[in-house]
Amino acid sequence: MESVDPPLRAALATPDGKSRYTRRVFATIADRYDLITVLLSYGQDRRWKRRLVAMARIGPGTRALDLACGTGDIACEAAAAGARVVGLDLVARMVELAKQRLGRTPRDVMLLVGDMMRLPLADRAFDLVTTGYGLRNVPDLAGSLDEIRRVLKPGGRLLALDFNRPGNAVLRSIYLGYLTMVGSALGFALHGDPDTYRYIPETIRMYPGAAGVARLMRERGFVEVEYMLVAGGLMAIHSGRTRHLSSVVPGPRTEARYAAPMEIDTSLWSGEGDFTRVLLETLKGFDRIAFLRVEDAPASRAEAGYNLIASEFYVGFTTEERRWPGRRFGFPIARREVTGSTTLAGLGAALSAVEAIGPPDYSDEGMLQYLRTEHVVPPYQTRGYKLVELVRIYEIGREPRR
Repeated sequence: MESVDPPLRAALATPDGKSRYTRRVFATIADRYDLITVLLSYGQDRRWKRRLVAMARIGPGTRALDLACGTGDIACEAAAAGARVVGLDLVARMVELAKQRLGRTPRDVMLLVGDMMRLPLADRAFDLVTTGYGLRNVPDLAGSLDEIRRVLKPGGRLLALDFNRPGNAVLRSIYLGYLTMVGSALGFALHGDPDTYRYIPETIRMYPGAAGVARLMRERGFVEVEYMLVAGGLMAIHSGRTRHLSSVVPGPRTEARYAAPMEIDTSLWSGEGDFTRVLLETLKGFDRIAFLRVEDAPASRAEAGYNLIASEFYVGFTTEERRWPGRRFGFPIARREVTGSTTLAGLGAALSAVEAIGPPDYSDEGMLQYLRTEHVVPPYQTRGYKLVELVRIYEIGREPRR
């Protein structure tokens, strides 16, 4: 008979509770995460992830998104194969560790903190989405699959590695009992808390298993869905694609995410700058931007000379309302949360996937900066000059750094 941890099960019973618990646990184990995955997989974890990347058949310039990226092992493998990668994780410490790994071996990877349930990324931006142990940990698997499908291009592919939930009751009981025993021992030895790794068998109990995940992927609109069992059926790699445009039947949208059109103000912009124009046209296509203003930067020609063009963008993002049931003092209530539909870091990640834009040359929490240079030779002249175009993007509500 399977052992049950009632307090842990109660903590994971609601989407809000599971989201909080998952964030707390992974913040706790971040610095030991690589060690734990090696121990629990008997050293096979990296081999499984390399197989997942090999199945993706990545080509030069493939735009990939690695969800629940952890310390960046799948993201690094995908980048080494030629992909331009955005890695996203719920926990800031995981992203810090991934950046440390990338610092040792430079890759074409951008990392950001974000939630798989509300991806701060543009629609149809990626050819490939990968995740290792991500689907099992989301509070709403169907909602997460919808978000993944949204950011994939038509014909884009999802590849996901995770634990399987064995269908045989005897095997499942032995398997979960083993994970509970080993997880308790590791949790006590590494963190002084045996509950730290018990979340793994508990989330597997609640997981629909390989066949159930494949069925749900089909229900959420994925095609060519299949899965490969590894480790004797204890692990699975799922694969599925979004439909090509030619196979999508037009119809009414089930929800109108944004009702108002984007407000655009170019009254303070001279119209100069080839890259500024490209960026403006690109941002016009992002439906998560509610307000967009572009203007000439104050420190432009007057201070730096004729060979500098400097522009500034100010963006305001749309908001999304999330509702879910909860309880207060034992009484049922409706909880409500209004959040921005994306962040400046999310916008940077989305722009990184655009061929004509690419990753920012510099970024922090309040600004994205792009620097472009070209050699200009005026007509009928033999000697030219170096033209520098500096463009910065700020979020409305943040003071620009002068």
